[in-house]
Amino acid sequence: MDKIDSVERERQRFHHLVLEQPRPKPSACTRPRGISKSEWKARRHELQLASTRLLPGIEEQVQLREEWGGGRGTAQTVYHADRARKRAGSLARLHASGTVTSEQLIAALDIAETYEAICNHVGIKSSFAFDRVDCSFRPELAGDVLSAGAIRELRYDEWRRSVERFALVVDIIVADVGLTIAARSHRVSDRRARVLLVDALELWILLRGRPRPRPV
Repeated sequence: MDKIDSVERERQRFHHLVLEQPRPKPSACTRPRGISKSEWKARRHELQLASTRLLPGIEEQVQLREEWGGGRGTAQTVYHADRARKRAGSLARLHASGTVTSEQLIAALDIAETYEAICNHVGIKSSFAFDRVDCSFRPELAGDVLSAGAIRELRYDEWRRSVERFALVVDIIVADVGLTIAARSHRVSDRRARVLLVDALELWILLRGRPRPRPV
């Protein structure tokens, strides 16, 4: 059974993630004898939905492509959606369970990319240095208008200083630690960890939507 599952998973991965083929069409269903039309209508809908559903891990990525792909949204949004749907791990599972939305998943990816860019810029290599990344305004970042990289650094700095239980949040977003493990490590409940994570992602979305700052 495991071998069959692995073969089917690879088949779905190749067709729907590599070739980006659409999900299967609903299968035709014939009403069995002894079932009323009204009862069959509801049951047929469930069966048709099940026939289009893909295996866990592939289904969520196809859902994200359906929601953001096909020319919907800006080119940047589609790019981030593509990166987000290819991301595996705790955030992908949280998105699959409905804990985080597609927009919040993209925000998490943006945060992780910003963190990595800052670490590369300042030469921080340790994966345990999340809360030590200082992005305070520096004169060399200034110009007629701040560069995109400088804006991200300033946004990250404001976000870092505003997020509650920052270490827990970045464990999930950057280090890809599972929510339950992160909650236990930081001695909070799973529910509290979910609230902290969602609040942090919503804050990033809010900060990202602000007009670009000008250098002082």
